[in-house]
Amino acid sequence: LDRTNFVEDILSRTALEDYFMQTRPEWRQSVALWGYHRELWAENGDALSKIYAGTGALNTSFTRTGKRTLAGVLADATKSVSRAYINNFQDKSKQVAIDTFLGNLSQQKPVSIFDPIHDTVTGLLNERIKEYSTTKQIQIFVGTWNLNGRSSSESLLPWLFPRSTTFEPDLFVIGFQELVPLTAQQILQTDPEQKRRWERILMETLARRPNKRAEYTILRSEQLVGTALIIIVRSDITSNIRKVEAATRKTGLRGISGNKGAVGIRLEYHDTSFCFLTAHLAAGHLNVEERNSDYRTIVSGLHFLKGKTIGSHENVVWAADTNYRIELENEVVRHLATSDEIDMLVAADQLGAAMSSGAAFVGYEEGPILFRPTYRYNLNSDEYDTSEKMRIPAWTDRILYRGNSLDLEKYFRAELKGSDHRPVYALFRAEVQIVDHAKRKALQKKLLQAVTATGPDEKLDEKLQSLRIDMPM
Repeated sequence: LDRTNFVEDILSRTALEDYFMQTRPEWRQSVALWGYHRELWAENGDALSKIYAGTGALNTSFTRTGKRTLAGVLADATKSVSRAYINNFQDKSKQVAIDTFLGNLSQQKPVSIFDPIHDTVTGLLNERIKEYSTTKQIQIFVGTWNLNGRSSSESLLPWLFPRSTTFEPDLFVIGFQELVPLTAQQILQTDPEQKRRWERILMETLARRPNKRAEYTILRSEQLVGTALIIIVRSDITSNIRKVEAATRKTGLRGISGNKGAVGIRLEYHDTSFCFLTAHLAAGHLNVEERNSDYRTIVSGLHFLKGKTIGSHENVVWAADTNYRIELENEVVRHLATSDEIDMLVAADQLGAAMSSGAAFVGYEEGPILFRPTYRYNLNSDEYDTSEKMRIPAWTDRILYRGNSLDLEKYFRAELKGSDHRPVYALFRAEVQIVDHAKRKALQKKLLQAVTATGPDEKLDEKLQSLRIDMPM
């Protein structure tokens, strides 16, 4: 800004001199006029510099007097020291202002600059992605468990390794709900100790599993009161994962309380984007519309940096206590569940109806439900709730997904009994894209040349079809 203001001062004086030459030539010799002119640009430079850098502009004394003096040099040195201090220790608003202008803040939509040539080339690159990329198969474990605010001493191996301990996925995505008792104190000030405790339990389970072939590390975790999401990855693939971010969205008490809500973590594995979410939606058998509303609030209100939303990602997986129930009488549900008459129960499932009507989770898929309802059990028992409330059994715990890269291999529940919910898991194979950036850049250059150099009598489509990437050996 200092240099810009200095150059603008010179341009302004040149323009005025030309104007005076044609109108009032004698004014060109006015000492007072040019003194006011220098003062005007010096004040302008100081004002702009204070907004951006927190101090007056450098070279102000030269702008005011037209001379470089010792006093001016010392003043500029003092300002430079002040700027260094402000930039490193005080000035956060400058970066916020820049991010606001660029649309980088989480609540903003990304800034789009209309550039038809760039947009055309980008579209052509996307159409020819196979020419400069390869694919790789990975395995993802996704699990969800409502802990009912309890600590379990059971082994997690039947849940985390449902096939066998030889199954070693690239990613473990674990969603917990009611990690802590949902008391007023926890809602006001969340205790992170339980999340850390479960992180240790998960890592100890992975470390002690038999036939261990790979090491794992926690990539990222995030907590919203009792809802937590933990992503664990193979240690040898961490260099392939980038742009990891976490975000939360409260839905309790119309968005004020975090007793209900969602946690999301997004990442890019090589050049394919994933968004994983865990959530705890509104409870109550009859509160279907509240659950649908919670879903819409999360989708519209959970944002990552640079305007990224849930819908910005190629692949999205929810592992949640959705709290949707079964629309049948209690006795009927219990009889059908214990008789493994699963199809009749699925037909009365509230979540299935919401998805079919477009009220929630539009565009998502769920694997076939081939297991009994996961809620509500007596603790450490296979018997459904016999307490005074006698809750109707339901599939509250669900895993839903969308994305062309995801292929569901298995969807089931695990028989851990330390909570009134049974944990659920899904095993996915996913195809990730690996872009050769050198090849992409070479093709981009050729496409840009073809688009900009095409004459009115040439056929662009034929010209583009003949383009090939020639990489040096």
